[in-house]
Amino acid sequence: MRSVTPLLFASLLTVACGAPAPAAEGPAPPSPSQAQAPPTATSAPSAAERSECPTGMRLVDGGRLRLGSPEGQGEANEHPQREVHLRPFCVDEVLVNLGAYAPCVENAICDAAPETVLTERPLSITENERESALCTARFAKNLKGGDDLPVNCVSHRDAERFCKWRGARLLTEAEFEWLASGGEDRLKFPWGNSEPDEGRLCWQQEGGPCSVKAHPPQALGVHDIVGNLAEWTSTPHAPYGDPDSPGEAVSVRGGSWRSREAGEVRAKRRDARPPIHREADLGFRCARDK
Repeated sequence: MRSVTPLLFASLLTVACGAPAPAAEGPAPPSPSQAQAPPTATSAPSAAERSECPTGMRLVDGGRLRLGSPEGQGEANEHPQREVHLRPFCVDEVLVNLGAYAPCVENAICDAAPETVLTERPLSITENERESALCTARFAKNLKGGDDLPVNCVSHRDAERFCKWRGARLLTEAEFEWLASGGEDRLKFPWGNSEPDEGRLCWQQEGGPCSVKAHPPQALGVHDIVGNLAEWTSTPHAPYGDPDSPGEAVSVRGGSWRSREAGEVRAKRRDARPPIHREADLGFRCARDK
């Protein structure tokens, strides 16, 4: 079922929302169905594991990530593939939404959620107004359930300031890729290797982002790792072959409600935006070290 976007159907928007066993002498061989089963997203952490992170966050185990795509796969900026090691971290279950952002504004730490865009390509007055009308802070003011819309049109500085206020930080680009590939670096998408569809993520939309729990969790119990809004990371965008020579842009991950093709929401897909930009398809979530 296609998710309802706020501009088109605002009046309908709601929040989707014993004794130990004896030791075996050796591992049992997998059944034929197990041996042939395609990879799927890792199950969500247990309640005990989740308790190690603040409320609203999930624990992600660390591991060895092959950052980028193998030769012959992916796009040019995903090469050369290199190995990095990630420590465990906590990550927000959902994108930062308007309801979560408001207290930072009320405490005079954050500026008000932006209601206008600032894009790389100069826009005409008409184009600017049309794009700015998609800023959730603008159209959700009198909308039932509007606080559950993700905050968009925020700059990199806006996102960093909010996460710092929470005692957290933005995800690194490598952490995002690890999370998007199921925490095991083996999945093409956060739910597995099957192609995306409108039941899995907010994409192929016209009227703006979806509420933060409009779709089921993807990998590790986290919503909207891909789709809904692309996300700011903390990593300056640089070629994988020369990570010590970043440009002025920041790495952005995850695709958005505007994504049309499956390739735009792959776990390895990367993009970049100037940090001052504020766009209707761009938001963020916070993370913290374990």
